[in-house]
Amino acid sequence: MGSPSTCWNRWLLVACLASLGLPRCYGQSRPNDGPAKSVDRQSEPDVRKTQSASDPTSAANSQPSTKPQRTQPVAQEPVAVEAFVKEHLPQLSTLLNNLKKRTPSEYEKVSRELERSVQRLQSIRRRDEELYAVELEIWKVRHQLQLLAARSAIANAERKAAIGEKLNKFAEQHTKLELKRLQVLRRRAAKQLAQLDKQIEIRKETESELVAKAIRQWENRIKRQQAAARKAKNASKTKPIDKSE
Repeated sequence: MGSPSTCWNRWLLVACLASLGLPRCYGQSRPNDGPAKSVDRQSEPDVRKTQSASDPTSAANSQPSTKPQRTQPVAQEPVAVEAFVKEHLPQLSTLLNNLKKRTPSEYEKVSRELERSVQRLQSIRRRDEELYAVELEIWKVRHQLQLLAARSAIANAERKAAIGEKLNKFAEQHTKLELKRLQVLRRRAAKQLAQLDKQIEIRKETESELVAKAIRQWENRIKRQQAAARKAKNASKTKPIDKSE
């Protein structure tokens, strides 16, 4: 199995083909393949009848099973993911709709991949809004690049040149966003370091008080344990003896 990026590019290519109304590929049947060859089932021997005639026990084995069949759970529609994509990347949303109609199996794979990406972005958003804004832009630009690459793979020479210009712009934008993300992470790290430095200074200034406090806490803990041990010992001494034993 290929890497996630390779699979994703393949799915985008399938979606682009579907949006252009081109024949489906990657092992799927083409519309112009013609009707399937009909099979004359009357000329074929009925293997089950032959077996039942030669084997008396086959009649009992051929009885329909009374065991209830398990129903397959219905897959839930990734509505939240579709809404997220439609809001932030309408072009991809259109391709997904075409992919859903033409190749549902590929659509399910893409939906799972998108769901993981959206969950990651939402997790970042809960922790840091600034970082989320940058990560969202990176996600959008990266998918724009993947869309352009997929379209370029099936475009003619004239369209390839126009797509190439757009791809260059998005590649430059993606590089700048990656730098911005590192700068945001650096500011976060600097803030955390400042907080750690402050805690270190407080510890240094109040070291003697903290040591005395820790000693008192351990002494009190020892006293509580000793009291509990004495209580348990006294309870065992005063316990009445059962004479019926």
